[in-house]
Amino acid sequence: MLRSHSSISLESQNRANISNTCTIFARQEIVTRISEGVPIEDIVAGLHQAIASRATGMLKQLKIGGLRLTPSGRIPEQPL
Repeated sequence: MLRSHSSISLESQNRANISNTCTIFARQEIVTRISEGVPIEDIVAGLHQAIASRATGMLKQLKIGGLRLTPSGRIPEQPL
């Protein structure tokens, strides 16, 4: 599922803005973008950007001595 999303977002021509960090409100933003006729590849690219921005912000807040942190794991595969 995640692989198909990543290939879809690469086709984006105009990334949609998904600004909410709360998943409930982000979901509503996505539904709104769909109803506005925004192409799915632009929505997926916007969602990827929102996740990356949020994760980057959280990682920047971590200050653990001189440790170098590398994020790992997976995004839960749950339908919107």
